[in-house]
Amino acid sequence: MMPNFMAGNQQQQGVQQKGGDVYEDLEAYIDKTQIQCLNEDPNFPLESALFDKSRNIYLKSDCDEQLVIQIGFNTAVRLHHIVFRSPDDSSAPDHIKLFINQQNLDFDNCENSVATQEIDLTDADFKGQTDTRYVKFQNVKHLTIYVQSNKGSDVTKISQIRLFGQTIHETNMNNLKKSG
Repeated sequence: MMPNFMAGNQQQQGVQQKGGDVYEDLEAYIDKTQIQCLNEDPNFPLESALFDKSRNIYLKSDCDEQLVIQIGFNTAVRLHHIVFRSPDDSSAPDHIKLFINQQNLDFDNCENSVATQEIDLTDADFKGQTDTRYVKFQNVKHLTIYVQSNKGSDVTKISQIRLFGQTIHETNMNNLKKSG
């Protein structure tokens, strides 16, 4: 029997609009060779939460409630908000820390370093979206999500992580040709 997952709004089919700005699902820009999760149950890997839209499977921690989720992008992005979905029980994440452009963080680094943003997740976050401090997430090439605690369970379960924002169009100087 599958757990009852908190449902979100249905406008999240790739593009979301807020005011005049459009924020796209950044899944296409995730570098699958640069994703990793520390303390994941091998039977419930990170890929389940990032890429499986059915929500029938989920990311689950292994030894305790903490997770270090590392996501690399193949281009720089502006991260506007994150959509988290989780079971409607005590295994849902509670306190998370977000770090940008710091690869290879482990539990000690995440615990002792100053995060780009810390968030106490509420039930509303699981039904909608969790906004980032957009001004701090303007040139993201790597995102680390540290799940520090959950709502009381021995393990954490996340059925979906979706990242929304905009790509930064960079100029490749090697493609420029001399004129004249």
